[in-house]
Formats: sequence, structure tokens, C-alpha cells
Amino acid sequence: MTTVEAFHGDVYDLTFGLGADHPPTAVALRKEFQRIILYQQSRQEDSALASILLRPWPTALSTARFTSDDGGVESVIDRVRCVYIKTASDRMVQPEQQEAMIRRWPPSKVMVMDTDHSPFFSAPELLFNLILKSL
Repeated sequence: MTTVEAFHGDVYDLTFGLGADHPPTAVALRKEFQRIILYQQSRQEDSALASILLRPWPTALSTARFTSDDGGVESVIDRVRCVYIKTASDRMVQPEQQEAMIRRWPPSKVMVMDTDHSPFFSAPELLFNLILKSL
């Protein structure tokens, strides 16, 4: 159980695009929880607009793999330089989940922001500066 579920109960709506007897194909955060979970440090105006634009995301993202499994031969994806920006006050992706993502696909650099899940709204200047530093 994630912290989000522990504090807020059932916060997601599931879509069963292949029928009710198949696993869900998409998930969406319920509107009443979007500000609490995604945008708690963002301006009210930004979170209101973002909530209007937010769409369900494919459940397949939770099982996506970004490494090669071809016996140690480097794939094209392994040659992409990546930087991970951790969001320390994120209520959507917990710190241990962020660490697991970093271990799964080690970036060349890890940077940390004390922001919510949406630093492009809550701290755009800081995010911009971190992106510039990562280049």
C-alpha cells in the first residue's frame, strides 16, 4: 500500500479497455485528490489548469523496462545520457519508489528538489536551473 492510499483511501479510477474480466488498461487520479497528491506546493491557478488537462495514463507504464536484456550487449537505450531529478516532497512517487527507479536504470547524475510531484508548476525556475546544470 502506498502512502497515498494509506492517507486518502481509494484515489484512482481504473479503465478496463479490454473488458471487466481483463486487467485495467489505464488509471486516473480522481479529481478531488489531484491537488493533494500532485500539486500541493503549486499555485492554485496552476493546479486548477493542470487538473483540467490531466489524462489517464496507461497501466503498462508500471511494468515498462528501460534496460537491455540481451546478455550484456549495449543497446541504443543504454547510450542515452539521463539525469534523475528526485522530488523530495512527492506524494505520488514515494522516495523508495524513486530510489528503485534510479537503481533500475542508473542515471549519470541524481539531483534533488524539495518539491511536489510537479516541479514545473511549483518551482519552475529551480527546475530550469537544474536542467541547465545537468547539460
